[in-house]
Amino acid sequence: FQKLSLHLENGKVFTITAAQNSSENRYIQNATLNKKLYNYNWLSHKDILKGGILELRMSSTPEKRRGNMPSSYPYSFSTDPSDKVYLK
Repeated sequence: FQKLSLHLENGKVFTITAAQNSSENRYIQNATLNKKLYNYNWLSHKDILKGGILELRMSSTPEKRRGNMPSSYPYSFSTDPSDKVYLK
């Protein structure tokens, strides 16, 4: 996709753009959320509900320095033993 807009129930719009997206340019070179550098590998529901624009600059080669810090990783229940749920 080049552009995707989510029209939210609260009246706000969350838009994702990837103008250079193609079969060759399939890697995210950098990302900005509302014009601020966004180095995370996930989006929170809270951020989406605020509305705004996530701009992705795409490339034909991966940017291996982006999103590789532990603070960039999404939260996972698998990393917090106190939150594990076991099904029988």
